[in-house]
Amino acid sequence: MAVYERSFAPYEGPLTAPRYRFLVPARYALRDLFRSKLFVVFLTICYVFPFLALLAIYLRHNADLISTFAGMGVELDDWVPIDNRFFGVLLRVQGSLGFFLVLFTGPRLVSRDLANNGLALYLCRPFSRTQYVAGKLTVLVALVSGVTWVPGLLLWLLQAGLAGGGWAAANLRSAGALLVGSWVWIAVLASLALAVSAWVKWRVLAGFVLLLIYFGGGFFGRVFELLFQSEWGHLIDLHHTMRRVWAQLFDTTMPFFLFTPAELPVWPAWAMLALVVGLSLALLARRVRAYEVVS
Repeated sequence: MAVYERSFAPYEGPLTAPRYRFLVPARYALRDLFRSKLFVVFLTICYVFPFLALLAIYLRHNADLISTFAGMGVELDDWVPIDNRFFGVLLRVQGSLGFFLVLFTGPRLVSRDLANNGLALYLCRPFSRTQYVAGKLTVLVALVSGVTWVPGLLLWLLQAGLAGGGWAAANLRSAGALLVGSWVWIAVLASLALAVSAWVKWRVLAGFVLLLIYFGGGFFGRVFELLFQSEWGHLIDLHHTMRRVWAQLFDTTMPFFLFTPAELPVWPAWAMLALVVGLSLALLARRVRAYEVVS
């Protein structure tokens, strides 16, 4: 059929409600991610530690095992204490795994659209920049939430149900710390990953930049401490700063396996994390546009 004989008509199918349109790019991004076997394998590995925590809670409340261990001179109350420290360690481990999920996912979210000039195709439709960014953020928020506060709160609820009595009231701080600490870390990781993805179009290089920010901060913080005899340089180490915030939220000391933690004040740690989120969102807003001016 000749081209002039074709009849074209606009799309007349159902439209997604404006308030839910940000979920459209999120849905397709998640679909692409779960097609990767490597991603599915790593996501499965992320649930190994929560499963071990589940076993610890089960051991703590199994009457037969408690009596057996008591006969061997082992008190499970001392061996597996289910308290603020228990959930603090859980959040620290899962938070680290959440970073690697973001490392695997984040660099491809925006850079692919910018590299192929696809952003204009999004924004030429009834789809705003805010909805575009919200859709990309939703991917990272869903993934990191699934390995941090969601399993953490489920384990807390299980422990509260098995312990009975006033355990839930006495340990309500743990639940709040899990929720607040997870969302602060999610905000830092998601905003930083999208900002790097928007400014570094090459996905491999964007992943390297994220690794440099995550691990390089500890190195430069240590160098700053040695040169100036000050622990304030550790503020640029995001993981170290986040652990300081977690320690305050859980009202406990967080374990550091490689070195003694720097005793940073709490307010600069919160301020540093807020600065990272604000700067990342500003850089992202500057980059996400329907057109690009080339000088």
